Formats: sequence, structure tokens, C-alpha cells
Amino acid sequence: MVLNHSPSHPHYPRPSQAQGGFALVIALSLMAFVLLLLLSITTLVQVETTSAEIGKTRLIAQQNALLGLRKALGELQMAAGPDQRVTATSEVLPTTHASRKQLTGVWVSDPAGASINGTTYAEGDLVRWLVSDSDFQGITDNQSAAPTIDAVTLVGAGSLADTNQDGIADNPDAEVAVVLTEVGGNQPSGNYAWWI
Repeated sequence: MVLNHSPSHPHYPRPSQAQGGFALVIALSLMAFVLLLLLSITTLVQVETTSAEIGKTRLIAQQNALLGLRKALGELQMAAGPDQRVTATSEVLPTTHASRKQLTGVWVSDPAGASINGTTYAEGDLVRWLVSDSDFQGITDNQSAAPTIDAVTLVGAGSLADTNQDGIADNPDAEVAVVLTEVGGNQPSGNYAWWI
């Protein structure tokens, strides 16, 4: 007699063990997805913050440039506005330094003289140089070399002839450098410079 031993219950994994492994895989996948999502959001915030800072800096620079433009137009109208004044570049003066020949000055041409902002000028007197540097307004200031400290080049190699294309103007004395004027007083927000 042969007894056939067949188990009454075949050996199958318990349902709780199979579901526990699947739940672990799902939980790890979800945590990886959340981590990836957090990294993506962090990167997006960093990019947007940097972009906002660049936009803010650009806006401040544009506003400072507009301020400089308006200041230049106002000074031009105040100094050269009436018909009793003439303008000329400083190269008409015999003692002008080579690096200052591009500066424009305003002189009184009325034989009776002129009064500007409470200051009286005789015929032939210099009213002002049309440049933003407030310290550069004396009659002999054109005899000194152009500034190099705290100055910006307004006309340089990109605007002047550069035949050998080395980034240096063929005639460096034709460059115009102007001292920067600070904007903001106690809390500076930038600088501007202008030249006519």
C-alpha cells in the first residue's frame, strides 16, 4: 500500500508578507518622488531669486541712467539756455590737456554779463563745463589730465577708431572719462555720469 502524501495545504507565501514588501517599495518610491520634487522646487526658487536680483539691479541702473540724462538736460538748459551764451569744446583754449579736449564749456557772450542762479558773470566768463563732475567746474580744470580714479569711460574703444582691433582706441586722448556721481546720499543706490 502506497500512501500518497500530498499536503493538504500547499505552501504559498502568506498574504501579509507579500503586501508588506509591496508597501515598502511604494513607500520608498513616494519618498524618492517627494525628494526629487523638493530639489526641483529649491532649484526653481534659487533661479527665480537670482533672476529677481538681476532684474532689480538692471532697473536701478536704468533709473540712474535716466536721472543722469535728466540732470544733463537740466544743466544744459540752465547754463546755455539764453542766447547770451556760447558753447565750445575746451580745445579752443591753448592750455587744454590733450585728454580734456572733448569737454564742452559754456561762456557768457553778452557784453552786459549775466546772472545765473545768483552768480554774476562778465562777458567771456566760463559758466560751467558740461560734465557731471561737480568738482570740475573751474576755468583751469581743463589743464589737468582726465580722471582715472572713480571715473567711468563714456567714450572709449568701442566708440572710437580701433584699426588694429586690439580693444584700445587709436587716439586715447579722444576718450572721455568722467568721475561718477553718487545717487542716494546716506543710502547710496548707484552712480551716474554724463558729458555733453
